[in-house]
Amino acid sequence: YDAAKAWLCGPSYYAWQLCFSAHGNTNEYNQMVQTMANKIINTYNYRENKTANVVTVTTMDSYNRCSCSSCVAKENEYGAISGTMIKFLNDVNAKIEASLGVGKCIIPTFAYLAYKDAPIKNNVPTIHSNVPIILAPIEANFTYL
Repeated sequence: YDAAKAWLCGPSYYAWQLCFSAHGNTNEYNQMVQTMANKIINTYNYRENKTANVVTVTTMDSYNRCSCSSCVAKENEYGAISGTMIKFLNDVNAKIEASLGVGKCIIPTFAYLAYKDAPIKNNVPTIHSNVPIILAPIEANFTYL
């Protein structure tokens, strides 16, 4: 926990949720992006079957999300906290493409719980085609289908 403290929300019961802005610390953010990209690149390179190229990166199963000043500022800028996650995954994707080539790996994520609202304001990060968003309304009642 201590080594990645700047990458996590905080010392509460949802401490293990990522802070997708690294609390506004650019160096920590870049290290977090590079670490995630390296994990995915190493996994991809280890596999003999290079067609297994989808790695899902999602949030934890809860409504909790980071509320540090950096994330709140980004949420206000983007119109939803999901914008921080999209920017993070786009940056991870850029590192992966620089290493493996364009389109070699797909990083889908879920739009659900705290991260289900779409960012709709100006300066919203454009969702890269290798970062598909899957709507996952986990709280929906499907018993009436």
